[in-house]
Amino acid sequence: MRLVILGTGPFAVPTLRALAASRHEIALVVTRPPTGRTATASPLQRAGESLGLTVWSPDTVNSPGAQARIA
Repeated sequence: MRLVILGTGPFAVPTLRALAASRHEIALVVTRPPTGRTATASPLQRAGESLGLTVWSPDTVNSPGAQARIA
């Protein structure tokens, strides 16, 4: 099964790692863009990148363009 994972916080990382280790294909990891003075990546973004997955950080997932990419 092809999956798209959406999340940001550290609680999403174990789920991402478990799915990456399964027989499923993770097509895309969607997370919030880096914000704040330090502009650090989210825990999910760092985990997705460390697993070699495609990570995308749109400003909003509600735009038609974002919806089309997720679909």
